[in-house]
Amino acid sequence: MATDRVRDLLIVATGDVPRRNEEKKQLKRALTRLLAAGFEKQVKAFRAEMKPILAAKRLRNDAVHDLATHPGRVQREIILRHRPQDETDEPFTKESYDEMIRSAEEADRRSADAIDERLTDMITVYGALAKAGALAFELEYWMRRKRSLGISSG
Repeated sequence: MATDRVRDLLIVATGDVPRRNEEKKQLKRALTRLLAAGFEKQVKAFRAEMKPILAAKRLRNDAVHDLATHPGRVQREIILRHRPQDETDEPFTKESYDEMIRSAEEADRRSADAIDERLTDMITVYGALAKAGALAFELEYWMRRKRSLGISSG
């Protein structure tokens, strides 16, 4: 995801190499180094831009998990509906099948409505991502410039 590339750029800008499973710790260290180098305003702006982005990333991860587990939930529902409750119950009837279809269609409609509601949020997130990326490039440039001039970064 683009947020990961922005994070990696800040890590690289402060002289570190991104390592798998250490990204959060490395980003925190990178932001601390940037603050020590005098980039308080940019770090504050970066953190502000990242809040809606990280919230959207969590929503995306939840949505992916929901989509990935949906077939299993549907299969479980079908199995449970086919299982007779006792010896006299029919395992499957036309009415139970029709109700299952109606239920699935209603769930699909609710899902589509939820997606529509999130589109506006995603537009905001992409705007914030562009700003965060620009800040990351700016910080990387100034850190590189400071190093080339021999100025200590703190």
